[in-house]
Amino acid sequence: MSTRSTSLRRQRTDVAIGLQASGDITHVVVVRSGQSGQPARVVLAKSVSAASLGAELNAFKGAAVVRVAPLEQTVARVSVVPAASEGEMATAVNLMAEAEFPGSVPPHRIAAAVLPGSSGQTRPAIFTAWLGRGSVKTLSERASERWTTPLAALVALRGDKSGHIVHADRKAGAVGVLLHDDALQAARVVVDDITDDVPWEQLAAASVQDLAAMSGSDLSDDAARNLVSASAWTRRGDWLTNRVTGALTDAAWLEKYGVALGAALLLVDEQLNLASLCEMAAEAPKVRKPALVSAGEWVSTGSRPIIVGALALATLVGVPFGLAYARHSALQSRRAGLESINKSSGDIRLTAAMYRQLETSRAPMTKLLGDIAGAAPVGVEIVETRLSVDQDIAIRGKATSTDVHAQFVKNLNATKLFAGSVKPTRTESKDGVTEFELSAKLDNPHLPVKPAADFTSSPLAVQLWGDGASNTTMPVGAVRQVTASGKPVTGNVRATSGTTPTTVDRRPSSSSSASSTEPPPELSDADIAKMNRSEAMKAWSLRAGWVTANSKADPAVRDRVVAERDKLRERMTAAGKEEGGGK
Repeated sequence: MSTRSTSLRRQRTDVAIGLQASGDITHVVVVRSGQSGQPARVVLAKSVSAASLGAELNAFKGAAVVRVAPLEQTVARVSVVPAASEGEMATAVNLMAEAEFPGSVPPHRIAAAVLPGSSGQTRPAIFTAWLGRGSVKTLSERASERWTTPLAALVALRGDKSGHIVHADRKAGAVGVLLHDDALQAARVVVDDITDDVPWEQLAAASVQDLAAMSGSDLSDDAARNLVSASAWTRRGDWLTNRVTGALTDAAWLEKYGVALGAALLLVDEQLNLASLCEMAAEAPKVRKPALVSAGEWVSTGSRPIIVGALALATLVGVPFGLAYARHSALQSRRAGLESINKSSGDIRLTAAMYRQLETSRAPMTKLLGDIAGAAPVGVEIVETRLSVDQDIAIRGKATSTDVHAQFVKNLNATKLFAGSVKPTRTESKDGVTEFELSAKLDNPHLPVKPAADFTSSPLAVQLWGDGASNTTMPVGAVRQVTASGKPVTGNVRATSGTTPTTVDRRPSSSSSASSTEPPPELSDADIAKMNRSEAMKAWSLRAGWVTANSKADPAVRDRVVAERDKLRERMTAAGKEEGGGK
């Protein structure tokens, strides 16, 4: 397939519009293809001005528009191709079309097709071209616009019938001739000067006779005049019999609209296989080239190669110098901070040496005791801490419950002071108090450790006595707490209204012992069940201290307080689990 045939769109449509311009007037014929073997039908045939032509075309959206080029700007040839299938003959015709016309004729303005209605070992084919120069304005952006020549349109108008075709345009002084019968096959477009000395019909008839003589055949004067006379359009009405409905067959109508009707039939009458004759285009199709190819063509145009070469040379010379300068600037900017970096490195080395020295020195006992005490939760009493030469540490103490003891072990492991985990060596529960012994291997004694509890926001006194207490003042009416070993908490100051605070003696005084003989108020099971962990701990501490201080009290009262103490310990454990989310 040639470039000429593949560059145009082969759009088939059931509606085609043929246009032939004649001065300021354009002849418009709209043809709709027949359905189920029915003949084509002329929908509209009228002559309109250039101003109203666009509105007429927009009324038929999607229809293909076939415009007829001026006769004086066209050429035509006839040749033969070997008989073969339709596809093979079409391919041969496309290849021959490129050789029939000079290279100055653009491929998008060349058309060719095998003439219908012939048989034999060879088939005649018509080759036509549009030689017009300059750009042509598109009539409508909504329509698919094609071009053809007057002789090609008359070939479609004739259909598969035989006979000569002559189209004479007096205004343009041009005559298009197609001689086609069993003995004569030729085509030509002649442009001549019109003078008053020689009648136009005589000039046109002479052109027909000259073409016949060049083809080796004689054509009489009468036969030539009959082909160019107005009466010839009357005979051409027979060409449309049983092919087109809605068209008039009188000479005046055919002379006015015949060429435009033939242009529309090129597309609509598919049985003729003449659609390739209307594949010409006013402008060359735009081919999208790869970006690299387009860039190469742009660079190679005019003086651009010199400019691009100069820029490339400047780049080759300048880029290395630019990179070297950028590297120099970066090194200079980094050099400015070398002194501060060296100083910081010296400080880091001194700090590292200090830590290495600390690792090889003795363990800081004061820090370790503080870290262990910070890991002890409320309810843990550390009785003894021992550190051996091999840095094995042993801790002995008491806890108010096994949960408190477990929390203490967990906090010690979290300090990361020890190698591995802290191992309980002995755990024993007696009278509600858990006695324990722990052992561990000291690994990082200088590691900073954060206390497990924040006694700054919530001091120990608040956790023991409740809101309003401090490490120096006991709330009014508070009962002395006891530790896990049953000893009363000492060192607090108690103040009463109108008196100066006095320090409470570490040993039970006569006044305090007198008040401690009073048993705590009785608590029901429902009251105990309503307490949270803090309330249960306070109530448990009160009863545990009373039981320890009043061993000779009334047995019934003492049994009631002991029972409440045990229930409070259980409630304290259960409330701790509830407040911890069931863990």
